[in-house]
Amino acid sequence: MVFVLSFPLGWLAEKMINSGRFSVTFVRKVFNSIGMFGPAAGLLVLGLSRCDTALAVTALTLGVGCNAGVFTGFVITPTDIAPRFTGSICGIALTVANVMGFTTPLVTGFITDGNVKGIKPIFISLFLK
Repeated sequence: MVFVLSFPLGWLAEKMINSGRFSVTFVRKVFNSIGMFGPAAGLLVLGLSRCDTALAVTALTLGVGCNAGVFTGFVITPTDIAPRFTGSICGIALTVANVMGFTTPLVTGFITDGNVKGIKPIFISLFLK
């Protein structure tokens, strides 16, 4: 879903910037907000879905799809700020992101202690993050 939505969102962001009506900063902030708040809302709905499979799958699909906004918001920002150092900046940022990617399941497993009913507070806390 992210792959499918990244192209129209990228095109829309460039169209907004090239129109001259919106600043680069404004466009990056709007699309970054879509990319962050969309998945947060999806996690909130997922946590409150009460085992409704269709709602859970829809919430996850749309939430993950909204994550495509991050590509036109956050991911492109190092190129705007420091084009010569984009690789170094992205390397540091992605290293931190990947460390969180493998520690989060460990922490979640510790908090829930293998109990599925303990996952609801995790989803709600991720929404409030």
